[in-house]
Amino acid sequence: MRISTFYFFLGVFSLDIETVLDLSGESISDATTFLAGFESLTATTSAVTAIGNLASRNSPRISSVVFTAAQISTLGDDLFGTLESMKASLTSLLADNGDESVEFLALQSECETLDSGKQVRLASYLDSSGQIVGSVNRCDGTADDLTTSDASVEMSQVLDSSCAFDASSSVITIAKALGDTCGTTYDVEDNEYRIRNTLKLVDSADSSVLVTQPVGIDVLLQGVVTENSDAGLTITMYTDSSYTTIDSRTTKTTSIGQPIYYEIGVTLSMDDIYYYVDECQFGTSEKSYTFLRSNRCYSSIVDTMTTTEFLTGTSAPQQFQFNAFVFRSYSTVGLKLSCKVKLCLNTSTTQNCPDITDQSTPACDADFSRP
Repeated sequence: MRISTFYFFLGVFSLDIETVLDLSGESISDATTFLAGFESLTATTSAVTAIGNLASRNSPRISSVVFTAAQISTLGDDLFGTLESMKASLTSLLADNGDESVEFLALQSECETLDSGKQVRLASYLDSSGQIVGSVNRCDGTADDLTTSDASVEMSQVLDSSCAFDASSSVITIAKALGDTCGTTYDVEDNEYRIRNTLKLVDSADSSVLVTQPVGIDVLLQGVVTENSDAGLTITMYTDSSYTTIDSRTTKTTSIGQPIYYEIGVTLSMDDIYYYVDECQFGTSEKSYTFLRSNRCYSSIVDTMTTTEFLTGTSAPQQFQFNAFVFRSYSTVGLKLSCKVKLCLNTSTTQNCPDITDQSTPACDADFSRP
């Protein structure tokens, strides 16, 4: 991967003020090799200077990358994981320069020419709230003068009016919640839900499809979260049972036997994805105790409690408390709370969320019970 290509195409475009990485000229054999080259590239002095200078002028929150249709085909199901890895690299680079993080990395098509003669490209991404966002923009960087009489964005399957986008007549930028209809697919692979759909750039003059571009996201089926982790899951500590005041102390101390209040959340918010806390433990790498166990079994020894349902949508946090404890004859240095969180689907075609009210659910161990 050539630094000259990266540096040359790093520029500021009008309207949304984007950082655009045009990688359409790069050779891509597979995702792993490409990402290794990208990591090396963003570590060079020239790349740091280019992105740092751009960030200091515009503090970019939105970035996009240009791939050809052939490159997208080569990356296949690894495309959106690749974009997430690139976003993480850029965010880390910007953080090292004291700049804002990259909120998302949109996928941009190559330029296509409308019947009117205007050159346009399709930009698309799926944000963390599950909104598909698609935008038709001019390629020359001038102020956009496009209307729906020039072009439109459509989903791969327009089964009914719920699949159609509402677009302003003056700005072709659409946003729609990603549901389990309109061609959306959910596949499970490598501990991930791979959620996919397709957007089309259509020339309004003759209804011809100029660009067909995938949109999607990869969501981990499960993950372990600690207070300082950053993997799409969060733990927030609170000062009391109202869960209104965050405990922001760097070093937290609680008297033995006094309650510790914490809240777990999922950064992704999508209507068809739910989550539950499978287990939580407290202790050190040398000694720990799992006070919340599978099938919603809570330890009565440390008065484990919750104020929320076992299964909730990703837009809602789950709140818990337990009484502080230590282990006799063991060090208290490095005490840490960690929880295993699992995600599941509840769509018209897939329902794989657990039902703990089922009679076949195993009973809790001694000193454990369900609330």
